[in-house]
Amino acid sequence: MMESIVRCKKCGKELTKPLRPVADAFVADFPDGANTVPQGFYWIADDSNADAIIGHVLIHLDDRINMKDHPDYRRHNGCCGEDGCDGPNQICKCGSEVATVVSDCWTSYYVHFEPDHTILDSL
Repeated sequence: MMESIVRCKKCGKELTKPLRPVADAFVADFPDGANTVPQGFYWIADDSNADAIIGHVLIHLDDRINMKDHPDYRRHNGCCGEDGCDGPNQICKCGSEVATVVSDCWTSYYVHFEPDHTILDSL
């Protein structure tokens, strides 16, 4: 199985560790307080449960690298983590808005990447 990484379109910086696609039989589940995607894998959202993120690459929280919090505090709402409801809350080191971390107590946990600002690149 070929590995891939997500890169910033603007500067080419790696934003994830090397990841493998989930199995064809993968069925996304969005349980509160648990990861949607297994660590070491990525999933391209194609499920009606994820209407707002269809076509986005989703990863486990621990597979992200080279990103930092968005400087706009209004992007970081949530009570126990990030609710992800206010636009991208992660930027690349070059400043491009690349992803949204979702990690609040009433949400599932994942990072989803902005298709217009990132690219999935095979290794």
